[in-house]
Amino acid sequence: MAINRTVIDVTDFGAKPGGSVDCTKAFIAAIAKLKSDGNIQNGQLYIPAGIYKITDQIVIPFMTGFRIQGDSKGGTIIRQYTNNKPIFIFGTSLTHSWTISDMTLDYNTAQPPANTRSAPIYFDLLSGTSDGFFNFEIYNCTFRNAYYGILLNPKIQLAAWGVSIRKCTFGEMSGGAVKLIPDPAVGQPIIKMEDCYVHCDGMKERAIFIGYCDTVLLDSVEFNKGSFAGTPQMEITSCYNVTLLNCRSELVTLDTKGSTMSLWTFPNASVQLIGCTLTNIPINGGGTTYLVNAGTNGKLTVSGLMTDAQLRAGGTVTATRADDYLMACNLRANSPVTRYAAGSGPRLDVDQLQRPNLTDRSDTNVTLTAADAKNQRFKTLAANRTITLPSAGVYAGLEFTIIKASRANFTLTVNDALSSNNDVVLPAGTKATVTFTATSATDWQPISYSLLP
Repeated sequence: MAINRTVIDVTDFGAKPGGSVDCTKAFIAAIAKLKSDGNIQNGQLYIPAGIYKITDQIVIPFMTGFRIQGDSKGGTIIRQYTNNKPIFIFGTSLTHSWTISDMTLDYNTAQPPANTRSAPIYFDLLSGTSDGFFNFEIYNCTFRNAYYGILLNPKIQLAAWGVSIRKCTFGEMSGGAVKLIPDPAVGQPIIKMEDCYVHCDGMKERAIFIGYCDTVLLDSVEFNKGSFAGTPQMEITSCYNVTLLNCRSELVTLDTKGSTMSLWTFPNASVQLIGCTLTNIPINGGGTTYLVNAGTNGKLTVSGLMTDAQLRAGGTVTATRADDYLMACNLRANSPVTRYAAGSGPRLDVDQLQRPNLTDRSDTNVTLTAADAKNQRFKTLAANRTITLPSAGVYAGLEFTIIKASRANFTLTVNDALSSNNDVVLPAGTKATVTFTATSATDWQPISYSLLP
């Protein structure tokens, strides 16, 4: 059954698309007509191509099921000429099931970070209860010259849930792109961003700042350029289920200021990264950098992550850190990036999980590497021999079983070259095995020893 949708054209109310005439009253009148003729729901406000000058905020009253639609992302431009004013402000809780699409929302003058209400789409509490806003979509829009593009008043306990932000572009922002952080905290069940581009040049705060959600999904979101000093590019906090799929950050400069900072941080959150890339990240300041940080009671699972950074003033850079590291596979860390912070390796590291392969060794001394087969067998000995365990690339869980399969009257010494220094000698005239496990990067422990018949 087709929806009976009322369509309102803003130009019928006096809006002029030339960019010189103040269209504020025309938009306000069109919105009022949309509500009355749409019988509260299923109305559509159409904004033809052109530049529309406004000088005040446009308040969206309580409605459901409505759509505000431009001609195209670059064709329809609504430009705010008054500093520190939203473009569209939602002020009545439970306004839901709406869409804003196909337009550019920007400011005539670039807004500084002090203008904290200069957000094209701004959620506030102007009337009613603080129940929040839900089930809405922001689609195919560009946000420019603002403080944040989409912003929830951070000083009010409002929630936004069932949020879908798709195919949007953010650029020339002084704060960031999206900030949905209620204060005091209140639950926000579902928030997702898909196919979005965030140009971070000029941002002084977090590009993405989201909190207190059941589920957050970022799918194919790209962050490009920008400089962040002591502040992460993205923070998603206190969320039960966070998934980043095919997301990318590139050409972002960090400055640790001699301290510790992160590029993406997930405190008190459970996060899964799938097919993500963090590349060409220059780092200044000489401090400690975590590209992905799920510390502070965070949980992290990685299924595909490529990292590449450059230390310009010393310090260290680590691809991932977590208080509870569940699993990792296909995690690539180009030097000088290390894969894990000390003590934070995953319970299961698929990349470094050894296969039960066997290498037969000739009658010679051997020094192993971390990439060698788990089982090392000596079938013949014509002299006392030594096999030395790896001293580089060692990780917790790495394991080797040394097999003396000859009763020749010579010894086979397993040399632990690390500080643990747990050497074991398989005696002459016997067949024997010993298994060593690494408990850390600097410690080998013999966990089993057997004489064979």
